[in-house]
Amino acid sequence: MSKRPFRFCVGASSGGHMTELAALLAHRSLWPLQPSLFVSSLALGSNSILPGVPSRVIGECDRNQPARAIATLFRSLAVAWRERPDLVVTTGSLPLAIFSLVCRLFGARIVWIDSISQIDRISVSGRLVKPFAYRFFVQWPELAERYPGTIYAGELA
Repeated sequence: MSKRPFRFCVGASSGGHMTELAALLAHRSLWPLQPSLFVSSLALGSNSILPGVPSRVIGECDRNQPARAIATLFRSLAVAWRERPDLVVTTGSLPLAIFSLVCRLFGARIVWIDSISQIDRISVSGRLVKPFAYRFFVQWPELAERYPGTIYAGELA
């Protein structure tokens, strides 16, 4: 019986989170492992971001939209069950926090990169994911000093 290949997922919500993920992905040629799945909150098309990598859409929501969050949870469950990622790297927001936590239930490791716009404290979604994250990166050195267990490694530019 052959071992299944390692499944490496990257994902982000639309807008600034996706811009930060794109900045990170611009250097993926230096990575020892390439993403095998792209997850987003909206249908953005991975062909422009990750040509040839399958993409999945889990839906958009925020903490003021509980019904949409539940729908995002169910879509996240379906994607996680079907794809079974071993590692999820995300620049966040609530839909990707939900997806990350679901994937963690299936055994995935989570690498969370909190948004550069989070200057004074980590994001609400980040606070939800932090206890379950394998690595949790912030983009301000002061945040790394203030929040134990976070890592400052520079900014995504």
